[in-house]
Amino acid sequence: YQYYFSNNWILKAKGCLLRLERAGKRKRIKNEVKYLSSLLKNRTKYDYKSVICRIALFISNFMVHDKKIWIISDNFLADDNGIAFFRFLCQKKGKKCCPYFVVDKKQMQYYTIKKMGRVVDRNSRVYKWLLLRSCVTISSVVDIGLRFPFGQGNSNYRDILAKKRFVFLQHGIITDDLSLEHNKYCYQPSGFIVSAKKEYESILEEKYHYYDNEVWLTGMPRIDFLYNNSKKNITIMPTWRYYLKDNHVKYGVVEDFKESDFYIFYNSLLNSEKLHKAANCFGYKICFKPHPLLLDAVELFDLRKVTLLSDNYKTIYAESSLIITDYSSACIDFAYLYKPLVYTHFDREIFFAKHVYRPGYFDYERDGFGEVEYDLDSTVDRIIEYMENGCQLKEK
Repeated sequence: YQYYFSNNWILKAKGCLLRLERAGKRKRIKNEVKYLSSLLKNRTKYDYKSVICRIALFISNFMVHDKKIWIISDNFLADDNGIAFFRFLCQKKGKKCCPYFVVDKKQMQYYTIKKMGRVVDRNSRVYKWLLLRSCVTISSVVDIGLRFPFGQGNSNYRDILAKKRFVFLQHGIITDDLSLEHNKYCYQPSGFIVSAKKEYESILEEKYHYYDNEVWLTGMPRIDFLYNNSKKNITIMPTWRYYLKDNHVKYGVVEDFKESDFYIFYNSLLNSEKLHKAANCFGYKICFKPHPLLLDAVELFDLRKVTLLSDNYKTIYAESSLIITDYSSACIDFAYLYKPLVYTHFDREIFFAKHVYRPGYFDYERDGFGEVEYDLDSTVDRIIEYMENGCQLKEK
């Protein structure tokens, strides 16, 4: 007896057919009672809870007339577009929505964010109730557990959750082809935020399957909160590799990780005698910021000569004089501050063959915000060249 109701229409199954018919409030209530009765017959705790919750939601929709609830979330560090957008909303007067920021109560950021506005623990019943009553979820990451938090009971709320719009704020400008991961049918966003004309045009290509009214060229919220406080930090900041990640462990890596080109290159770069000698000579500090998805691999690196950074990205961008990355589009924020970048593509062929990225409209040699190097020696030499010149942005 499960059904879907919208705009005075009801869609429901009848045998192997789908039946669409006109329906007012009375007919909807009749269908809801039938559905609740069928859930009670299942005699499981999930179904009992669903019945109570659906009745409460049904009543509240008729009796409570408050502002529209917006659910906002971010990466687990809470330092991306989600928290930037939430901060903006909390400061905005006369807003016609009621924003809630969702974060794990165990995270340190929980109490800091609570000073800004309404915060809710993502593992609480309060969050699940707010989600059912909300009209939109806005996030910098695609967190399926956040959008469907009822476990085995998710299917009992399918008709309600289907109406919750999702706006993807993103966590970087898309430069490569990410159509395998971010096409419309992966997570059905109502709005897909982009920040540049070329990026906008690429997302509207056929392989992503979006209509032009679903892709919004606005820029990212976090850009408004960037600042500059340069220190003599040289930050090495690689992106993750899908083929090196153990998908059975949230932040784990494969067993032969230390034999990979990725580990060998970056461990050698972090411990380059030539690089550290030059850094000491010119007064720079070599820092390392691993990607969050490879956090469990950090202990495998020899970090005795470098500083491991745990700061949020905004602080790292502010305090770094030079960033060395490979394919991370997040570093475009750093370029936005008019600071130099160096790309290192030592594993270009295997990266684009095995990672979720494919070459896109962005050509690193032509469009990149710094030189592209292809081996360890040339990367070290390029970093030293920048240190010799005080890490000044070049004319080109």
